[in-house]
Amino acid sequence: MTLLKQETNFLSSAVFPSSRTHPHRLRGLLYTVIGAMCWGLSGTAAQTLLQYDHISAQWLVMVRLLGAALILYCWLRPAFPRQHIRAFICFAIFGLAGVQFTFFAAIASSNAATATCLQYVSMPMIAIYDIIIMRAPMTHKKLLALTIAFIGTFLLILGGASGVFALQITIPGLLMGLLSAAAEAYYLIASKRFVADNGAWSTTTWGFLIGGGVLLFVAPPWNVHIPAQPLPFLFLIAFIIIFGTLIAFGLTFSGVAYITATETSIAMAVQPITTTLAGFLLLHVSLTIQQYIGAACILTAVILLSLERGKKTG
Repeated sequence: MTLLKQETNFLSSAVFPSSRTHPHRLRGLLYTVIGAMCWGLSGTAAQTLLQYDHISAQWLVMVRLLGAALILYCWLRPAFPRQHIRAFICFAIFGLAGVQFTFFAAIASSNAATATCLQYVSMPMIAIYDIIIMRAPMTHKKLLALTIAFIGTFLLILGGASGVFALQITIPGLLMGLLSAAAEAYYLIASKRFVADNGAWSTTTWGFLIGGGVLLFVAPPWNVHIPAQPLPFLFLIAFIIIFGTLIAFGLTFSGVAYITATETSIAMAVQPITTTLAGFLLLHVSLTIQQYIGAACILTAVILLSLERGKKTG
């Protein structure tokens, strides 16, 4: 019971800092939105990479985590986090590495549309946790933003020419997708305390090193077949490491210092907008009216959050 109480207090301080009123709250939203956009672009690149022979989800996650970690470590040389070490290791393995591995495994077992839909179940998961476990106040404006962001995400993903037929439900894909949602909810909730204790980039660097290091035992870096024309392959790898991992997660963790986990999950709903827009611009995929409405819903949700005033929680 004492351990449970300590864990609840730890997560409570992570989700609800002593003061929600912060002059840089809009900056937190902006960081999160840009990070989600980078993650969305990397999803398009990752789907292309997974079509190569001998490229597995675990290998891709290992390369992106360790690649980004090595760049950050050589650049910043951050000190190892010495507070809440066991909790941080769990966060790195089951949160940072877990959310990426399960997401790409869901894509490999089904498709990108199904994986993204299932991952965004994390939005109501986080909101329910905030309300029931942490007893956080849910304002009408924030509830409206959460609702229309959730609806907008599904309209954007399933509003294409294939409609609901874009979903490809398989048992492994369903399991990996729901685990991805749980892992995303976990790392967004838990990351706030680590960022407060160690800083965004130290949390990112060591989280990537630990999470990627564990995956080394599952997918060694040499266990890959380099194609005959390696430049496109290497370009996609570099793009995913720098923009889709280093910048995406670094900015997201910079953002969680100023906004709650629920607000972060809503702001991150711009990810499917970026993915859809990339398909429209690069692959000439036509958009439907439902997708335009979905994008408008998500943008409206982010605007509502920007108008929400931070309140003290005590």
